[in-house]
Amino acid sequence: MPELVERISAELNVPEDGLRSALEQAFTRYKKFSIPKRSGGKRTIIQPSAEIKLIQQWLSRHLFVLLPVNPIASAYTLGSSILRNAAVHANSLYGVRVDFSDFFNSISFEDLKLYVTSVWAANPTFLISDDLWHLIRRACFDRAGFLPVGYPTSPTISNMVMHSLDSRTVALVNSAPETFGKCALTRYADDVIFSTNKRGACLQFVRMFSELVAEHNSPCLRINDSKTKYMSRAGGSMFVTGLRIRADGYPTLHRAYKDHVRLMLSLLNKDRLPMSEFASLIGHLSYISSVDGAFLTKLAFKYSIDTVSLRAKLYGADQMPAASGG
Repeated sequence: MPELVERISAELNVPEDGLRSALEQAFTRYKKFSIPKRSGGKRTIIQPSAEIKLIQQWLSRHLFVLLPVNPIASAYTLGSSILRNAAVHANSLYGVRVDFSDFFNSISFEDLKLYVTSVWAANPTFLISDDLWHLIRRACFDRAGFLPVGYPTSPTISNMVMHSLDSRTVALVNSAPETFGKCALTRYADDVIFSTNKRGACLQFVRMFSELVAEHNSPCLRINDSKTKYMSRAGGSMFVTGLRIRADGYPTLHRAYKDHVRLMLSLLNKDRLPMSEFASLIGHLSYISSVDGAFLTKLAFKYSIDTVSLRAKLYGADQMPAASGG
């Protein structure tokens, strides 16, 4: 690994000693915190050191970008968004969402090695040295050899490792058009979404997909049956990555979410919104900008507010960071 770390140091123009020290302490030097889950409980997030993040960026640019991902993976890829993911299912009448338990923490370093080995079989000129494997193991996985939730490379690695199961799921659906009808299939991280115009096809999909997952051993995943959700567009229950598919097939934000943002803006205009909520409101408006520009325009006209003025109030005009859109 000495020459590899030296190369990364030279290409990133960062001290070599700092990178070596970060790799040696990768399993002990990190930040850990918890955030609440929507379903209750808390999710533990792990943030690596700044030096490890630099190494991860280098790996992403020089290695991970070269490895194939199945097209149904609709998160963490170039051009992906929750709106695009929802749009794939906009013309379907019925749908089902299947969730994996402990998704990232179920994907191991050995799963990644097995995946890359399969790529080698297709392209023998593509090789990874033992030094590079050692670097990936320390920079991208935890002490036990699993993907940490919160590492920048975890989503990318998960998409790569899921290539086999994604491909088998596509083959399953394509092999029985009489069973599944005119359908659509996406996977947004740990959410597999199947939709169709054929009544009863969602039940068949869950049964056959569950069997497929049970016999698949890399990665070894478990379906969270309590989160399996059957949906109907006509019944108003068709939700894909947080967006509701209306009866006319148009993806939109949930009414309760819109009402919540309207309330925050109303309180803001009355100078009754706590300063602690400003950053949250900025995040909401940026999110709305990415999924429903028409609704954002309505809010801007009604409440005469935008993220630039909000940032100015939050940070002060002289200390305001650069805006990222919205």
